Amino acid sequence: MTNANASIARPVAVAKPGAKLLNPHDHTLIMIDFQSQMAFATHSIDPVQLRSNAALVASAAAGFGASTILTTVAEKSFSGPMFEEVTSPFPGQALLDRGLNAARPVVVLSENTIEHALLALGCIYAGVPYCPVSPAYATVSQDYDKLRHVIDTLTPGLVFAADGARYGKAIEATVAADVEVILAQGALEGRKAGTFQSLRHTTATPAVDAAMHATGPGTIVKFLFTSGSTKMPKPVINTQRMWCANLQQISLSLPVLAEASPVLVDWLPWNHTFGSNHNFGLTMMHGGTLYIDDGKPTAALIGETLRNLREIAPTEIGRAHV
Repeated sequence: MTNANASIARPVAVAKPGAKLLNPHDHTLIMIDFQSQMAFATHSIDPVQLRSNAALVASAAAGFGASTILTTVAEKSFSGPMFEEVTSPFPGQALLDRGLNAARPVVVLSENTIEHALLALGCIYAGVPYCPVSPAYATVSQDYDKLRHVIDTLTPGLVFAADGARYGKAIEATVAADVEVILAQGALEGRKAGTFQSLRHTTATPAVDAAMHATGPGTIVKFLFTSGSTKMPKPVINTQRMWCANLQQISLSLPVLAEASPVLVDWLPWNHTFGSNHNFGLTMMHGGTLYIDDGKPTAALIGETLRNLREIAPTEIGRAHV
């Protein structure tokens, strides 16, 4: 006989966080066989959405420095290459293959671009120092003295340029013939240059993760040059310890950054510590979004910045939180 007045206890699901959350140092992401033929028979998800999801996971792993293994099956004979969205965040293998290091770093001749960012992340992950050079040294200067000084000081093993037409004359005047040049687009007159796509499509091996795990606080991330407003610009070594400590200091002094992932619309050049270490670094640290602003605070280009701000509502402009 049932008591109509009796209450029935129903189980209540309570979300309980794990004792320890995953972080880039205690787990490995394995992405298995993200190839066209392997995805052909997948019916549980739209192929476009599958590729988009895989791209998000791969890019997040690269951005946060998580150990990652990419696998393929019968790549050359049957299943085809891995999705470009999965391999492109990890250009580190191509850098290791070239034996690049602090004595033979990567020099970047480029404005703020997606290719510039991917190459920087690849260098950081593989422990290969890089140097973003002021574009003005190659595009405004007529004698290229400051660019020549940078090249002679660093003795790069690879020079990346955003565009052959824009940077070709500067490369011809300052970069020795035995130094490899990689272009995002265009070509060089009278000189062979590789393509950025060739770096992106280099299949990663376990050596990339081994190189990442070999990095430490004293590892050189990049060389940033002083402005050279009085004399020739001077190289400043930026180590992992310096960058991480500075980002932590900023985050502690601006706790609002931890409340929500930052959104930046930013033009500050990555050859300068503000644009490179502060804005680019904080975006990575807090899982934010950085929109590259092609505008500038000048009469000719401020309109582009205003147009971008009408489309995107940032949480931070420079260091002014909004």
